[in-house]
Amino acid sequence: SLTSWLSKVSNMMVKARGVPRFGQDIGETLCDIMKNNGGVDLVIDNLGASHAALQFNSAKVLSECLSTDNKNYVVEKGLNQAVAVANKYGVGVVKDVTKTRVGTLILENLFNHSEGACGDVIALGGLDTVLNECQSVDIETLRHCAGALANAAMYGGSENQEQMVKRKVPNWLFPLA
Repeated sequence: SLTSWLSKVSNMMVKARGVPRFGQDIGETLCDIMKNNGGVDLVIDNLGASHAALQFNSAKVLSECLSTDNKNYVVEKGLNQAVAVANKYGVGVVKDVTKTRVGTLILENLFNHSEGACGDVIALGGLDTVLNECQSVDIETLRHCAGALANAAMYGGSENQEQMVKRKVPNWLFPLA
């Protein structure tokens, strides 16, 4: 099924990045293959799927294939869907740590794009999701939150930094560090 295929792709991408010396190059190549052969489009389309496992595995693949080129593509073609699924995984009383990790990793990568993209992610609720997840006890989630806040501060520009100040982001930076 498509769900199991996406899970295998995600696992392959994680393993590829772990290859000593060449992992980054292999990962970048896999990201390019995903974009050039319609894989990123497929993943974006499935972010809104009603089938929970299909949606999650699509989000997992997306979180692993956000190379610079793919980030540009996602910002242009699927930003709303990517932020919506990341926000979905960051709300609720009972949290699934694997989903919050994926959601915060997506947001961390999207805040690492441009001033305009940062503003759009903030407007879509991405910053609020990251701040909500700053209360997590999961170290990996907290790393993604710290990365997301640092990226938003560096790439966001003055208008977005004002939004960060309004949301008291500086209060979270030292505990995260």
